Formats: sequence, C-alpha cells, structure tokens
Amino acid sequence: MKYKSVNRTFLLGWNVLGLIFILFILSNGFLSQEMFYKNFGYSVPNTAIAYFPIILLGGVIVPIVIYTHLSDIILLSKKYPNEKYFYKRSNE
Repeated sequence: MKYKSVNRTFLLGWNVLGLIFILFILSNGFLSQEMFYKNFGYSVPNTAIAYFPIILLGGVIVPIVIYTHLSDIILLSKKYPNEKYFYKRSNE
C-alpha cells in the first residue's frame, strides 16, 4: 500500500469551510421553522423539521458534525513539527 501525505493548511481550510457550511445549513433550517418563516421569506413554513426522524438532524447529527470540525481545527492548529497526515491511495 502506498500512502500520500496531505498538507496541514489544506486540512485546516477544509474543516473551516465545512464548519461554515454546516453553520449556514443550521441557520437556514432554524430560520425556516414555523415561527420565523415570514422573516426569512418563505411562503410555507418547514414543519417537518419538528418531527421524528428529521429532528435528529438538528438535535444529534449537526452537533456531532460541529464538534468534529471544531476538534479537528483545534488539533490542526497545534504546532507539531514532524507530524504528517496520510491517506491511502485507492487504486493500488
């Protein structure tokens, strides 16, 4: 198996971009609820987000994703001079 190294700044940027996207999605989901839909510009409120199993997205999945992005950003921000990040090449 051959492994290639990945640049630390690429991984840090990837996690920051992912965190921005997930916060954008979370804010869109929150603002499209029944209470706020008139302020956000929708003609029909999103009532499905308040019922099972869709409520698991905002209540479980999104916090896990935010936590993993934040923990990766914290770990990647620390200075370890000789540490490399590897991934497996798929076709070999």
